[in-house]
Amino acid sequence: MGQRERSCILKTSKGEKGNQGNQGTQGNQGTQGTQGTQGNQGSQGLQGPPGPAGPVGPAGPQGLQGLKGKSGEAGIPGPIGKVRNLEDVGKQLKVVDQSIDHIYREMSSHITQLSQLHKQLDSLRETVRSLVSKTEAIRSSKSQT
Repeated sequence: MGQRERSCILKTSKGEKGNQGNQGTQGNQGTQGTQGTQGNQGSQGLQGPPGPAGPVGPAGPQGLQGLKGKSGEAGIPGPIGKVRNLEDVGKQLKVVDQSIDHIYREMSSHITQLSQLHKQLDSLRETVRSLVSKTEAIRSSKSQT
């Protein structure tokens, strides 16, 4: 009798547990189970690095002409108030006429500057409105996608 047979034959007294037997041989592998259900979708990933710069766009339109500079200083005042004869009255009237011409030239200069400013403001308003409409169009197209 070999060792193996003796361990199986040996019995202990009644009521005591016998020796544990040897491990059996491994059974055949079972069949693969069915595939489970798909899990929940994951959260959005982190934003990637910015892409390369795009091509340079075309040059914009030329801007408006700048403002005209200030006029020179006023000339020396004429001899007003020193009326001695009719000839002096003529000189004074001539000086008054020149002063009125000077005032008209100054007013004309200011009116020209104001009209240039008005044109520039109109142009700026149109540019801003155009940018607003483009921005709103981009925003609405991004919200639809």
